[in-house]
Amino acid sequence: MQMKKIKWLLTLLAGASMLAFVQIVHAENVDFSVAANLPANQVDTQNSYFDLWMKPKQVQKLTLTVSNQSTETKTVTVSPNTATTNQNGVIDYSHHDVKPDQSQKISVQKLISGPKKIDIPAKSQQQISYQLKMPAKSFDGVLLGGFYVTAQPNKVTSTHQKAGVSLNNQFAYVIGLQLRENRKTIKPVVKLGKITPKTINLYPAVEADIHNPTGTILHNLTVQTKISQNGKILHEAVKKGVSMAPNSSFQYPISWDRQALTPGHYQLDTTVKDEIGHQWHFKRAFAVTSHQARSVMSRVQAPVSAVKSTPNYWWLATIPVALIAAGIAYMIGRKSTKK
Repeated sequence: MQMKKIKWLLTLLAGASMLAFVQIVHAENVDFSVAANLPANQVDTQNSYFDLWMKPKQVQKLTLTVSNQSTETKTVTVSPNTATTNQNGVIDYSHHDVKPDQSQKISVQKLISGPKKIDIPAKSQQQISYQLKMPAKSFDGVLLGGFYVTAQPNKVTSTHQKAGVSLNNQFAYVIGLQLRENRKTIKPVVKLGKITPKTINLYPAVEADIHNPTGTILHNLTVQTKISQNGKILHEAVKKGVSMAPNSSFQYPISWDRQALTPGHYQLDTTVKDEIGHQWHFKRAFAVTSHQARSVMSRVQAPVSAVKSTPNYWWLATIPVALIAAGIAYMIGRKSTKK
């Protein structure tokens, strides 16, 4: 039997308008590292990610230093990606070739040469270079992305040879990349898009499309939601600590509390607040069709509140009655015979 233990080391970095942080998950025995070689146009050299002042049509080389501390050659893949917002309300740098948001006119991924894969000998380091080419048309706000760096796992045979157990260790780094051309302040905007019935974690839910259509990063959002029908509140949800990448959407999942999703007309009431006092309020009527309800329910586990059919045992109650009646008839028959 082979067991795979996947360990992710995520270094998610942000800028002056971003909250810089490092997230480490199961990071013991890390045997490679990545560092950004900061250029002269770095906004703040105290930051360890790229945060660059740029100009239209500017072409610049960006380099990363990848170090291999292990005792064997390591194959490393570096992918420049555009930042998105995932379903957990976290800025995500791990996806390549993502369909751009409808409000996104410039994608970081399109400005940089593509993914690279290199072999780094044991106990050594190498520089990986990328060319960044800015578009001719200037922009306001920020462009956000990152270099997503992964290494192929080294197979480490366990001491339990008889069990045939091996561990596959895999790590990933993200070196943030933020680009801007001016100091113009962008007023934050939040919009509500489509509301769609979904199956999430094998249970009914709806997804509300919370949209950030501007070139600014939204931090520490709180999203409060109520879903009602005919004036009665059916479901409530609160999501705190949401961050959104510029020009991205947050597919906000709202649990149906393990209840059956039924066709009908509903009302969504959502309030979004940020940490500096901005607030957006949305009320939206939406409908769940019979087709949508059937489609969702066909993929879910039995909802907790669903009425389960039970075997019909009413006929068992007739047995004692029948036996008593038979006994009475038998006794009457015996008396009649004696007479």
